[in-house]
Amino acid sequence: YSFGLVLYEIFNSRRPYPTSWAFPQLYQKIALGNHRPELDEASAPILVNQLIARCWHKDVPNRPKMEEVIFVIENML
Repeated sequence: YSFGLVLYEIFNSRRPYPTSWAFPQLYQKIALGNHRPELDEASAPILVNQLIARCWHKDVPNRPKMEEVIFVIENML
């Protein structure tokens, strides 16, 4: 999940969530409400957005392991 947020920040040049949100709001929206930032197709290649979305999958077992993330990124280069 966290690496997906880092990729989001790199490609979108902005934070994924408003800094005005307090921790309880973040927890409620993200963990309980499955809120994710919108992926901007103009800011990142499709494969990057797909990887970010997979990192953010609501079901943790469906998120890619770092080995797979590295493999995907290496194949994009």
